[in-house]
Amino acid sequence: MAARTVLAVLDHNNSERQQKKTSEGKQCFKVAYTKNSAKWVIKPAYDVKTYDHVCELMQSAVQQQQSPCVSPVACLRRQNIAPIAAPPRHELLSQHLSRFQ
Repeated sequence: MAARTVLAVLDHNNSERQQKKTSEGKQCFKVAYTKNSAKWVIKPAYDVKTYDHVCELMQSAVQQQQSPCVSPVACLRRQNIAPIAAPPRHELLSQHLSRFQ
């Protein structure tokens, strides 16, 4: 379990990705529902992650385990938890404020 946590931390800290851009050069955004504020917000969409390093890290992690058997964990996709429908993307984009601009 500790090895999976370390792999998750390494994956999360992958900060080399840039924000996606359209063919016109505009930044791409995605729509997300936040449980904390209970509203729809818009977040930057980033380039696809590369997983070149994961195979080597996983082999190392498996070798360090005392038990040779590591059962895979099924990844289940959850349904949307939002009680209201998402507003149009252009509305959220007009309300979006960034700390960095």
